Amino acid sequence: MANASGNEKEPVKIGYDSWQSLGDAIVPGEDGVTPPYAMEYFINDICWGRVVEKCYYLRNGIYCFLSEDHTSGATSHVRQITFQDGVKWVVRLRLPNPTTGEEDIGVRTCYESLKYLKDETTVPVPEAYYCDASLNNAVGAPYILMEYIHGTTAEKLRKNLRYRENEFGSVDENINFKRGLASIQVELASKKFDRIGRPRPAPQGGYYVASTPTEAVHDTSGAFYRRLTSSLLREARISGRTVAQDLTLSIPALFEQLIARWSTHRGPFGVALTSLGAHNVLVDENFRVQAVIHPEGLMAVPREIQAQMPLSMGLQTSPPRSRVRSVTEMATLVDEMERAKSYVSYLKEADRIKYAGVRRDANDDPLYTAVLGPAALIYQGLVEFKNFRQDIDHRWLAAYTHYSQDFKLP
Repeated sequence: MANASGNEKEPVKIGYDSWQSLGDAIVPGEDGVTPPYAMEYFINDICWGRVVEKCYYLRNGIYCFLSEDHTSGATSHVRQITFQDGVKWVVRLRLPNPTTGEEDIGVRTCYESLKYLKDETTVPVPEAYYCDASLNNAVGAPYILMEYIHGTTAEKLRKNLRYRENEFGSVDENINFKRGLASIQVELASKKFDRIGRPRPAPQGGYYVASTPTEAVHDTSGAFYRRLTSSLLREARISGRTVAQDLTLSIPALFEQLIARWSTHRGPFGVALTSLGAHNVLVDENFRVQAVIHPEGLMAVPREIQAQMPLSMGLQTSPPRSRVRSVTEMATLVDEMERAKSYVSYLKEADRIKYAGVRRDANDDPLYTAVLGPAALIYQGLVEFKNFRQDIDHRWLAAYTHYSQDFKLP
């Protein structure tokens, strides 16, 4: 519980007011940490005058200035821009990272995803005004100019207010925050495409799912999962792991067999933000959702992927049939399931509101019915396999073995 005086919360700084310039810099390097001077070099190499010039042009000659303070995350550096008429934007610059081609695909993807969410959904996101994803532009880094939203990520605010892990504010605030994310998931799942892939702007307007030189689309779940598991095994080989050394490398192959059996979804495919979580949702001081930022992983996907729980909130459950070795572990499993079931109830509530008075298609089952189902849990195992944590992988291998032997969740 946060420290407070009487019934009052501690004063807390939100949004730009909490930015700490180089004090915010958390930039992973080859050794896990990039020293502050590397960030200083990056900032000093940016042609900030070009940023101001572009903003001046986009707003038809309204003068602007850059903020003194700034903030940085693992992939981006952000600085506020204030116009003479009081309008506020931010410039989000991509930090140096290994890439190929002439554009930073991550920056282009983020921009197009923000545009899709703003144009086609009710999900709150900042307005994206301009993108230059070129690796050799006049500014000195790929960047996006977007609306400034006054808020702080829910995860950062939770830590600043010293709430316990997985608790976002008071009881009511915690519930309302999770309801907000459930509404986002249900809204996205209602947007359908005939293929699996990323929504992109269509030449004649609207959005479609189409292949690009760096992104493939798939007509079926099977084709999508084959590509995904092949990619995971390739990463494992690069890291030097082999099945002979580590039986958990059989997880991708087992996944393909199990998902083909348990997944009944054949499309159309709803949209999901696979990165949705407390780390990329801005909230106000009462944990009310203000906007989704960094919408990486926005895709039209099979239902079991739409049904994944938001991240950084303690909503993922342990692998099914996990062996309990102590009272503490049992209590942990019970707490996990209680949090998960509560979130399912918020999804059910959001679905009821979304579809009130609306006749839904026969094959459009409510999203909440897929959460905690076998297909969703089997996919969760593959997601966690990507992290290559041996203890977790061994537990998922045991769970997959149970599923392959026709065991079901109790």
